[in-house]
Amino acid sequence: MRDFITYATFMIILGIILFFAFTFIHEAGHQQALSSEGIESRINLNLVWPHGETSPATFDNCEKFNGLQQEAKAKIYYAGIRYNTSLLTLISFFLLASLAFSLKKPEMLSKTWYCLLLLGLIEAILILIYPITINANPTTSAGDMWKLVHNFTFDCNSLFLH
Repeated sequence: MRDFITYATFMIILGIILFFAFTFIHEAGHQQALSSEGIESRINLNLVWPHGETSPATFDNCEKFNGLQQEAKAKIYYAGIRYNTSLLTLISFFLLASLAFSLKKPEMLSKTWYCLLLLGLIEAILILIYPITINANPTTSAGDMWKLVHNFTFDCNSLFLH
């Protein structure tokens, strides 16, 4: 029973940390793509969906974004998904490497550490798959592909005139 409580506590704490870390990494992809277009932006993280948003930092930057061609907007929307898929690839590599290591030297890891490692990596993959499926789905109104398909623009007045 003690092992179950240890594993459950570990999974909950790690899940919360990974969730916000992955959201920030996704939004950092958008921010990097925006800066390559000469647009300053800011990242906002929150507890409700969408869990993060990258928005222009000033009214002028908002107008710049709204005036971009669809191809430039596509690069910005794809950047978040690209960061997520790169992170998913990296986590999958670590999962395979840890499995290979545990098969090569099983005496090096205790049962508890081995379980925590595998559970943590599997949890990371599951937490990361969720935003990828939401953002890559063009029928989900909060997703990046929906915004691209519907030529999303920021409402600059409501964004800056509170």
